[in-house]
Formats: sequence, C-alpha cells, structure tokens
Amino acid sequence: DRSIRGYVEAFIGYALMAAGFFYILHDIHFHELWSQLGHIRWSWVLVAMAINLASYITWGLSWKWLLSPVAEVSVFDSTRAVYAGQFANELLPASLGELFRAYLVSRWKSVEFVKVIPSVIANRLLDGIWSVAGVALAAFFVKLPQNLLVAGAILGILLFGGFGSLLYFAYTREHMMQNWMKHKSSGGKSLRSL
Repeated sequence: DRSIRGYVEAFIGYALMAAGFFYILHDIHFHELWSQLGHIRWSWVLVAMAINLASYITWGLSWKWLLSPVAEVSVFDSTRAVYAGQFANELLPASLGELFRAYLVSRWKSVEFVKVIPSVIANRLLDGIWSVAGVALAAFFVKLPQNLLVAGAILGILLFGGFGSLLYFAYTREHMMQNWMKHKSSGGKSLRSL
C-alpha cells in the first residue's frame, strides 16, 4: 500500500514538473535559442552554477547546525530541503517554502513538525543579520542612497530584536513551561498562561 502511494506521489510530482516545463517552453523559437546559446561563455555559466551550489550547501550546513538539538540531519538532506524550500518559494506566496522545508525534514527524520520551525526562524534571522551586515559593509565603500541606509537600519533593529527575543525564549523556555504547567494544573485560564 505504501509503495503504491509512493509511486502515485512520484507520478504526480513528475507530471506537474513536465506540465510546467512544457508551459515554459511553449512559446520558445528553438532555432533562435540555439543561435543565442552559441554566444554564451560556458565557463562563466559553470562558475555561476558552482557559486550557486556552494551558497545552498553553506545554507544547508548552517541549518544542519541549528537543527542539531532536534534531529541529526546530514548536510546533504538539509541542503536538499533548503533547495526544495527555495523552489517552493518561487511558486508559492508568502515564503511558504520555509514551511515546506521544515515539513520535509520532519518527515525524513520522524520529528514533530513544530519542533523544526524554531530552527527555520533562527536560520532566516541569521540570514537577515548577514544581509544587514552586507549593507553596512557596502556603505563603507560606496555612497548609498539615504532611504536605503534608513531601511537597512530599521531592518537591522528588527532583526536584532527578533534574534534577541529568540535567544531569550530559548533561554527561559524551561522556566516558562514549568510555570505554564503549574498554572494549567491549578485550573487558571489567565492571559499569562496562554
């Protein structure tokens, strides 16, 4: 029964991929495409592909480290999930690919989905911090527009606040859970217990 379900899921996935591929190619004039491909410097394409792959591997490595308290995930699996999540982000609104990659890891490693979510949040916060650091570094060498600097400063404040909140909740989680359980067992239904 499970093997049939696996085949059906794979068939649906490949069918959707083929439909998307044919939709993308339906309006392409292949003789023009072949003539344009002759002018491409393939060495630069390979360099770009290697850099892109390296960025996903480092992203997968950092997420593997963030997942280590919850599940032991290989760099290959974490990179695969990140890549699938980014692909889903291209198709779905509101960065739902982040939830998709959490779902994949929870399914592969038999871990509760909810336990994987904090690592995704921490991973995205760290990405944002690196982005703000990049804008700050660029501001030292290039004169950036004032509105970009203001936006970068606001983003930095929000990110550091979010990261500080995440660290605070991670540090006080046990204490908060004990208080919640004690309050719940006493029958209280205050806003604080929620």
